[in-house]
Amino acid sequence: MMTAMEQTGATFAQLARQRMTPAQVASYIETVLPADQPDGQVSDTLKARRQTIAHLTWSGMGAEMAGSDQHGSTLWAAYNAITEYVDHVRPAEAKSASAKRTANESALFGANAALKVLALQVARRQLVAA
Repeated sequence: MMTAMEQTGATFAQLARQRMTPAQVASYIETVLPADQPDGQVSDTLKARRQTIAHLTWSGMGAEMAGSDQHGSTLWAAYNAITEYVDHVRPAEAKSASAKRTANESALFGANAALKVLALQVARRQLVAA
């Protein structure tokens, strides 16, 4: 158990040290949230989600502490922006109690939980490639 926790901590520290330009942040987000239309186009909904996540990379909870500044950001901040979006923004966007419950369940057990796993997998691959 301790080894897994130590490895996770080491991975997170590597993400925090990996600087990214704004273009690299956008590319990371686009990899995690690829085009959602059969012809490769991006729906307005997905564009808005990508923009919100990009915004959270620089202004989300702890973004400054995660290394975001006027020169760029870190892979850790970009990954955290995705988790913040899924865990906090999506449920807050819900228009009913039922939709809020569904968003929270998805963040823990459904498609949005899988999205967080994918975001970490993509980030780890970027570390290897760097």
